[in-house]
Amino acid sequence: MVHCYFLAALAYNVASQALHDMTGRKLAPTDPVFGILFISLVYLVYLLKPYLPLYPFSLLMFVLLAMIVRFGIIQHLLNYSSQTYHSRLSWLLAILINIFGCIVLPIASFYPGT
Repeated sequence: MVHCYFLAALAYNVASQALHDMTGRKLAPTDPVFGILFISLVYLVYLLKPYLPLYPFSLLMFVLLAMIVRFGIIQHLLNYSSQTYHSRLSWLLAILINIFGCIVLPIASFYPGT
């Protein structure tokens, strides 16, 4: 399931960049290139789980999850504007993708066998 989150987040940001390139308007106010780089960093940390000691991995994952909550959920919830989002659907998708990530990422990161 965690791979679905990474793919959804990546697809959203790639689509946002493509839309921006074609129309000059993004899906959300977030810079899509930053979104792609950030989700790539989260994925890299997730993939390094077997090679990192538990404490550094847990600390990194906690910080990254806190950033997803703050900038991927709360910021979108508080700052909806028809001027900065392509549509209500793009606003809602940004929030739902990040909520999904905040559920599956800790489960996949900290529970054995997931």
